Amino acid sequence: MEKGRSYKNCDDWKREEKQHEATYICMLKGVQEGSAELSTCVFCGATNPQDSHFGIHNVQMCALSNAKQFSCKRRRDMVQHLSKYHNVHGVSHCEAIATNWKKTLSKKAWSCGFCVKTFIAFHERLKHVQVHFEQGKTLADWDATTVVQGLLQQPGLDEAWKAKILSMPSFGLSDMAWTEAALKDLQPRLEEGPSDDISARALADTAYEACEVKWWFGQ
Repeated sequence: MEKGRSYKNCDDWKREEKQHEATYICMLKGVQEGSAELSTCVFCGATNPQDSHFGIHNVQMCALSNAKQFSCKRRRDMVQHLSKYHNVHGVSHCEAIATNWKKTLSKKAWSCGFCVKTFIAFHERLKHVQVHFEQGKTLADWDATTVVQGLLQQPGLDEAWKAKILSMPSFGLSDMAWTEAALKDLQPRLEEGPSDDISARALADTAYEACEVKWWFGQ
């Protein structure tokens, strides 16, 4: 959830959240499509293009080996990118290309930033958060620590996290906090979840390393 963004209503927020369930990656499937006998340029449809052809589309800017390969969360941003940097014309044509470069993110869990709760279905999370909005909650109440705590309770990760906490006897969960900055990289990894016990322990370690400890003196 983007705190800096203004939402007109809950439906506006839902649309924004759904966009974050996918990403658009420039040249996701390469610069040509088709077969070895008959291929076409993904940008303009030119048949059996020579390597020199791709110079007009500035493909090196977003080559798969380029660490700066462009990606975004909104199709309209990819449309603008295609027009500005890859010499692709026509909104409908750019939209068709962008749609073909849409990659749905693989997530196993979601959480709420208003209360500590875990969801294994995205639509259930949307319904739950909507209730908070209807009860008067605002984005100012959304808390990064609460988001992380909910995700750490997901099946397959909760036991690894409990073991991590028990191994650190000097403080407990109530002493730990996560910032918005930490959430940017940590949240996607937690939402993807662990694949086995080893990755669960690694995720627990990552969450621990990303936290800040609150030392409450005199309490």
